[in-house]
Amino acid sequence: MVKKYLKLTLKIRGAYMYPRIKNVVPTDDYKLILTFTNDEVKVFDVTPYLNKGFFKQLKDKSYFKSVKAFMDSIQWKNGQDFCPDVLYLDSKNKESTTNSFG
Repeated sequence: MVKKYLKLTLKIRGAYMYPRIKNVVPTDDYKLILTFTNDEVKVFDVTPYLNKGFFKQLKDKSYFKSVKAFMDSIQWKNGQDFCPDVLYLDSKNKESTTNSFG
């Protein structure tokens, strides 16, 4: 139990850091193609968030496509963003989603 607590504490304090965002490309189906600092390319699906509070604005496709890489993560002009760790952990490798992108 102590090991588990210590591992969680170290993770919270930043001892474990996942790669950060270098580039983002939005798609027509509310996905983000993300390039991380370790050169991995992954796909993050934003659709589960589109009906939640501040993220509702992202339903507007032109607004959704205005996303930019910002301070090691991503951000839209009205401040919507995602934690870079969430983006890394919850996205899928682009190779496994190739059929979705042709």
